[in-house]
Amino acid sequence: MFQQATSSVFDLVCHTEPTDQAACNSGFMLRKSVKSIAHWPSHILRMPILRSTLLTGSGITLLMRLLASLSGLMLTAMLTRMLSRDAVGEYFVMLSVVSIGATIIGCGLNFSVVRLVAEAQALKNSALTKGVILAALLTVAGSGTLLGLLFISDWGLAALERHLFQASTPALAGVLLLWTLALAFQTVFAELFRGMQMILRASIFSGVLASMITLVLLAVSRLFVTPTLMLVLAIVAIGALVGAALAAVLMWRATRSLEGAPVLQWRRLAATSLPLWLTNLMLAMLMQADLWILHSESASAQVALYGAATRLTQFLTLPLLVLNSALMPVIATRHTLGEHARLQQHLRGAAALAAAPALFAIMAFMIWGRPILHLFYGAGYGAAMPLLLILSLGQLANILCGSAGYTLMMTGHQKEMMWYTAAAGALMIGLALVVVKPFGAIGVACAAALSLCLQSVAMWVRVKTALGIWTHAPLRLLLRPFTAMRALQ
Repeated sequence: MFQQATSSVFDLVCHTEPTDQAACNSGFMLRKSVKSIAHWPSHILRMPILRSTLLTGSGITLLMRLLASLSGLMLTAMLTRMLSRDAVGEYFVMLSVVSIGATIIGCGLNFSVVRLVAEAQALKNSALTKGVILAALLTVAGSGTLLGLLFISDWGLAALERHLFQASTPALAGVLLLWTLALAFQTVFAELFRGMQMILRASIFSGVLASMITLVLLAVSRLFVTPTLMLVLAIVAIGALVGAALAAVLMWRATRSLEGAPVLQWRRLAATSLPLWLTNLMLAMLMQADLWILHSESASAQVALYGAATRLTQFLTLPLLVLNSALMPVIATRHTLGEHARLQQHLRGAAALAAAPALFAIMAFMIWGRPILHLFYGAGYGAAMPLLLILSLGQLANILCGSAGYTLMMTGHQKEMMWYTAAAGALMIGLALVVVKPFGAIGVACAAALSLCLQSVAMWVRVKTALGIWTHAPLRLLLRPFTAMRALQ
C-alpha cells in the first residue's frame, strides 16, 4: 500500500555506536564536541533550539504535512471522478512503482544527509557541509542515470509489460522515469534543507508544493481536454519536476555563500547510507508489496478500492509523522547525553498525542465509514469500508507503539531496524500470496495489518532491551492530552 515516505531530522550531533566504523571518520573535533556537551547538559538544554524544536518545529511540520495529506487526498478524489475505477487502480500501481524507484535512486540519503549535514553545521564546517550536499546530489544523479537506462531498455519495457502494465510503451516508461527522478531529487533536497535547519523549506519540498502544482494543472486540463490516464501521469510528473527544480534553485542560493572547497567523504556517506538504504528499500517493499500482489491476482478495480482505503489511513499516522520529524534531534541529543529517562518522557508523550486522534478517527470510520468513502471518492467506493477498518487497525498498533523504529535508527541500531523490516516484509509477502486467491483484497489487507503490527511490537520490545526505555502511549496520557504536551517540553 502506498505511504508517503516519512522524513526525519537530525538538528544536532547524532550518537553512533563505537562499533560503527563510519562514525570514526567524524574525527577528533566531533568526539571532543560530544564530550563537551556531556559535561554541561544544562547549558545545552537551555538553548532555544532544544526548547522549541518539538513545539515550534512540529507546528511548521504539522501545517505542511496536513497540506500534503489533504492535497494528496484531493488528488485521489479528483482522479476517482475523472477516470474509471480500473484506470485509478492502474494509477495506484504506477505510483507504487515510482515510489520504489525513488527509494532505489535515493540510496538511503534521506536519512544520512540530515545527520551528516547536521554534524557539519554543529562543527561550523562549511566545506564539509558543501561536500555532503555535492556528494548526495551526485549520488542521486548517478544512480538515477543507471536506473533510467535500465528502465527504458528493451528488457525494462518487457518487464513492465509482463509484470505490471499490459500496454507499456516507451512514452509511458519515459513519464514514469521522469516522475521517479523528480521525486528522488525532491526528497534529497528536502532532507538537505532539514539538516540545514530550514524546516519550512524542507516541509514544502516534502510533497506539498508538487501536489499543489499537480492539482492546479489537473483542474486546468479538465477545462480543455478529456482526461486520460497518460495525461494524468504526465501532469503529475510535471508537478514533481517543477518542485525539484525550485528546490535546486533555493539550495544553490542557500549554499553559494558557504566558504571553502567541498570536502567529499564518499566512504563515510556510503557507510552511513547503505544500512539505511536497505532498510528504506525493504520498508518500501513492505508498504508496496500488498498492492502488487493484489494487482497480480485481482482486477484493477479491486486495486482502486484498496488504494483508496490506504489513502485515508494516512491521516491516522499524520500526527506521529509530524512529531517524529520534531523528535529526531531530541532523541539524538538525549541519547548522547545519556538522559534516557527524559527521552522516555518525550517518546511516550508523543505517542499519546499521536494515538488519541487516531482512536477517534477509527471510531468515525466504524460508524460513518461508507459515507466518508462516498464523500471523498464518489459512488462505488463505499465497498472499501472493510479494507479501511482492517488497515486502520494495523496502523493503530504501529501508532500505539510510538517512535520505536525511529529511536532504533537514531541511536546506532540501524542494522537491527533493517532486519526487523526484512522479517516483517517477508511475513507480509508470504501471507499475502497465500490468502490473495481465496480472500482477495480482504486477505491481503489482513496480511499487511498483521505484519505491521508484529513489526511494531518487535521494535518496541527491542528499544526496551537496548536502551531501557518504553516508547508506547500510556493510558494516563491518552486521557490527558495537555499532560502529554507538557511531556514534550
